[in-house]
Amino acid sequence: MTAFVRLLVYSGLPDPEWTLDDAELEAVAERMRRSLQGPPAEPPPPWLLGYRGFLVRVEPPAPNLPSRFDVFRGTLTVYDAGGPSTVRDDGGVEMFLLGDARRRGHITSPPANPTRGLSE
Repeated sequence: MTAFVRLLVYSGLPDPEWTLDDAELEAVAERMRRSLQGPPAEPPPPWLLGYRGFLVRVEPPAPNLPSRFDVFRGTLTVYDAGGPSTVRDDGGVEMFLLGDARRRGHITSPPANPTRGLSE
C-alpha cells in the first residue's frame, strides 16, 4: 500500500507531492483512527491562496485507511462511496503531515493557525 500526500499550498505552480514510508503511514493510520472516532464537523470554507491543507490518496485501498481524505484547519474529510464526511482532526493528522512536510523541506515555517477551528 502506498500513501501519496499532496501539500496544497501553491497557486499556479505544482503542489509538492510525496509518498509516506511504512512507519509514517502507520503513524497517519493511528491518528486517523483517533480522528474518525471524534465528533462530526463542518468542512472549512474554501481557501483561495496559500496553505489549503493536505490531500492524501491511498493505493490500493486498504481496510484501515480511507482511499482519499484531506485535512485542513483542524478538520478531516473522508471521501467514500457515501459522499464526503467531515470530523474534527482530534488525532492530529494535519499536524503530523505539517511536520513531515517541514522535514522534507516543502515548507520552512508553519502556516498561521493551521488547525484553528471555525468556531474559535
